[in-house]
Amino acid sequence: MNTRLAGPRIVASHEPRSTVTTSSPPGSRTRTGAPYAKLPAAQAAEATAHAPVPHASVRPTPRSHTITSTREGRPSSPFTTVQKKLLSITHIQFSYISAISPAATYTAEQQITDLLRQRHKLGPNQENDFFVRNMTDVAETADETNRIMTILLGSIASVSLMVGGIGIMNIMLVSVTERTREIGIRMAIGARSSAVRTQFLIESIVLSVFGGFLGILIGVLLSVLIPKLLGWPTLVSITSIVGSVLFSAAVGIFFGYYPARKAAGLDPIEALRYE
Repeated sequence: MNTRLAGPRIVASHEPRSTVTTSSPPGSRTRTGAPYAKLPAAQAAEATAHAPVPHASVRPTPRSHTITSTREGRPSSPFTTVQKKLLSITHIQFSYISAISPAATYTAEQQITDLLRQRHKLGPNQENDFFVRNMTDVAETADETNRIMTILLGSIASVSLMVGGIGIMNIMLVSVTERTREIGIRMAIGARSSAVRTQFLIESIVLSVFGGFLGILIGVLLSVLIPKLLGWPTLVSITSIVGSVLFSAAVGIFFGYYPARKAAGLDPIEALRYE
């Protein structure tokens, strides 16, 4: 059940979707004697019936101090009894208020702030003796943190790929140097430069894709072990696996082109003389 408070954009709800959290410190003027900032009697009775109290379900019977049992077997007691006898407080600690839509949360936040300042009789120059937290801001902060972490991990992966690509290029350059005489023999008996270039590009791609498959295998194994050891849920996407293979091939082509071009540009006579 929802209770509409102070205007069309502020709705109190026990399980909000777009939530604005309000809280008053001990000693503030929001008390159980005038719950929810002196609402009208009908609204106050209904609002206090839904006041969240830890480890107890609240019943709208403020005069009774009897702890009874519900149908589910859980203890039930008036919220004033729980506050005084169990929590030793007389003030409402916090409340959850839901806006009618995500776009209305900031309007609701401003209305709640104005209403509480009016009820607490705060002057224009006085600071709030309460705080209002908009959960939309928390969600936006979490999204920004996720975006920064994604960029950071992407940067680390880019550096790793560049280091790996440079390693592949160095390996292919060493291979070209060691096989210079072989290249000269092939070109002397009629092999074209494009065929030599294609051969070394294929070798570079195979080397890079093989490293990509090893990385995919390690990632899949970690995705299986982490939920079992730490209980963290993981997801292995086929799209990411295919993308990793294609990206590995692209790295092999990019960093293997220069060694392949160098091999294709050798002079057959000079290559045959190489020792």
